[in-house]
Amino acid sequence: MQLEYLDNDKYGFMLSQIHTSSKLLLTKSMYKSLLQSDSIEDIVIKLQSTGYSSYLKDTKITDKKDLIKALDQGLKKEFMIFYEKSDCCLKALLTFFLRTHQIESFIYRISNPEEVDEELGFFVELLSLKFAKSFKEIYSFIIKDTFLKKYFKNIIVEDEIEQNNMQIIKRKLLKYHLEDFYNSFQNDGLFLQKESEYNDIKSESLQYMDTVLKTIGSLSIIEIVLNTIHTKITPFKRMELFPTVNDLKPSIRQLLSNCTSIDDLRNIIQKTSYSSVLKHKDLLTGLHIYFLEVLYRSFTTFNDLTCVFCYFQLKEQEIKNISWVIEFMGNEEHNAMENIHTVD
Repeated sequence: MQLEYLDNDKYGFMLSQIHTSSKLLLTKSMYKSLLQSDSIEDIVIKLQSTGYSSYLKDTKITDKKDLIKALDQGLKKEFMIFYEKSDCCLKALLTFFLRTHQIESFIYRISNPEEVDEELGFFVELLSLKFAKSFKEIYSFIIKDTFLKKYFKNIIVEDEIEQNNMQIIKRKLLKYHLEDFYNSFQNDGLFLQKESEYNDIKSESLQYMDTVLKTIGSLSIIEIVLNTIHTKITPFKRMELFPTVNDLKPSIRQLLSNCTSIDDLRNIIQKTSYSSVLKHKDLLTGLHIYFLEVLYRSFTTFNDLTCVFCYFQLKEQEIKNISWVIEFMGNEEHNAMENIHTVD
């Protein structure tokens, strides 16, 4: 009997599109072929025969900057098509994706307010950063009238912008955003196959998103430890940055909060379900590969809208990989592939 995507449902066609597009994701052999290119023009020609053909259509590309811009804008356009057609739980899911980017744009543009407003995470209030001279003005111009307001209730900042650690603020914003999204979906039962105000038919499932979000939280915790090992952060302050959405045991989180060396971190990770990241020489690479594996598994979960979120996460990684291909074009393949994160 032939399977059908969400029978007679508005999301059926979208899911079919995503599963079809997922089969066009780039493989290691494709990246190796791109690395053998002699020029940007050669890379563009090869990408024309992949899922990026629509991104590059009617676009003049003469250099690396043009190519990356075309890919970024193509992804933005593809995402917005899905976003504008969605509602209910899929709209909430894609809003979570979008607001994550908006948080990143907010933090980045505090230091770079003059950047051209082309990225997915740009929102119009960010234009006011050009005129903000203090955090009080940032709050007044941007934060108080956007989704950021509820997250800043728990963040203490210095009025002098330069006195703030923006990476800590970013970590806290992403933590609160993850927790907020997870809790709202838990309360509405969307991680279970049952009806709710967002989920008007039982076949609309976000069951796998529970796994994805807990993975995001757990890997974020490990990355926080990795990035703060050689700093003066206290165990308490480090623990404050840990998302409550994760699948690490309390005893493991306590050990991680007190971790003081890479060797200690590796020993702690060995005790968790994330021990496979240790097979990679670089821990950060291991974390990224693990997450990609989790994202890819969404395509094996039938009729689960989580795959839409995972698809766009994977496309973002592909564009990062293509950027590395351009950087390493003409160099030794082995060195380049170490920086290209993919799962075959």
